[in-house]
Amino acid sequence: MSSEVMSAKDLRDRTDDELVSFVQEKSEELFKLRFQHYTGQLENTARLKMVRRELARARTVITERDLGIEIKTRPIDASPPAGTNDDADTATADEEEDES
Repeated sequence: MSSEVMSAKDLRDRTDDELVSFVQEKSEELFKLRFQHYTGQLENTARLKMVRRELARARTVITERDLGIEIKTRPIDASPPAGTNDDADTATADEEEDES
């Protein structure tokens, strides 16, 4: 049981077989955590939430692949696409009417 949470980007880098085995592992881990929780043996209850979310992320990636949805991400350092800079055109419609 690792404490590192898998991001959706990391999961998208995996193959289909790896995703299926990941889902199976997390399902088993969730079962064990729930059992421990119900018997009062679970110390870190936040782990339940983390495992549920990892499982949901992995299932979402599998569903995206089944539906043919392709997620394109841009690097954090990259600038926004041209023409989307709202700061460059700050004049409102009222200001434009005043100018004419």
